[in-house]
Amino acid sequence: EERGVTVFFALDNEPSSWTVTHPRLRREALTYAELIDTSRDYAAMIRDEAPGAKIFGPVSFGWPAMTRLTGASDARGRHFIRTYLRSLRGRVDVLDVHWYPDVRADGVSVTEDTEGDAVARLRMQVPRSLHDPTYLEPSWIVEDDLRGSVKLLDRLQTWIDGSAPGAEIAITEWAYGGAAHPSGAVAVADALGAMATRGVLAACYWPLTNQAHDHAFAALRLYADFGPEAIDAASSDLSQVGVWASRDGEALVLVIIGRADEALDVELRVEGMDAARILRRVIDGAPEARDAPALTMGGGRVTVPVPARSVSLLRLEP
Repeated sequence: EERGVTVFFALDNEPSSWTVTHPRLRREALTYAELIDTSRDYAAMIRDEAPGAKIFGPVSFGWPAMTRLTGASDARGRHFIRTYLRSLRGRVDVLDVHWYPDVRADGVSVTEDTEGDAVARLRMQVPRSLHDPTYLEPSWIVEDDLRGSVKLLDRLQTWIDGSAPGAEIAITEWAYGGAAHPSGAVAVADALGAMATRGVLAACYWPLTNQAHDHAFAALRLYADFGPEAIDAASSDLSQVGVWASRDGEALVLVIIGRADEALDVELRVEGMDAARILRRVIDGAPEARDAPALTMGGGRVTVPVPARSVSLLRLEP
């Protein structure tokens, strides 16, 4: 803090899993009361020592942990995250959760390092659960609990607005598998676009398995050129093509998510910019972004080639 750097403190790490991860130290599941009371005490101590720090919590993993603090004996039908935020309003600054998709294709989890067609196709769709109210992932969360779409980022914001207005959001562990394959790059780019344009404070890529990450890292690096100001963008068919948009001075910077199994020609329409030169970089088969031929836009429209299973960064310079 003395150097003008904001320090982040996490309270704690996946507390509902402690009976599994620390069985010799923790034999009984945490209760709402214990976790909230302990978090309140630690938050107060942190405020005394580092008043400018941001305090993250409860760093929960998984839907049961977020909604009912798995195994808590005092849940009594109360929603955990809402109860936590209400109880620690003004003490915890950032709602922090971990998110890994709990979905499988042909018995294979999308978080694994594989590129079979079925799992690759599902992997590229599943990040839509972060933001798309029309997407129903094939999981027990959708089918047995919500009976509707996950739309996680909007849901987290709703919990904040109703319980601790002004708190921020962090997803400090997330991954979608296939990190050394094109579908992994597509999933990472779509997830990061959703988090970037919805104001997520911290988004920490955290793969579950020891696998190569060439395509995933290429997608992460592509966002180094994303603009500082998010702007609205929409696709007519999110199952095939997604889009995230930003402004960088006079230029617009877009990330195009190509989920289709075949190359597409996509018509791009831009409001407020009639003509532009469009510089392009593309990630598809190779695990690095390549320069693609520039395009010219006129009349606020241009046809953009979108390769199969690809991520494209477009910079529109008027």
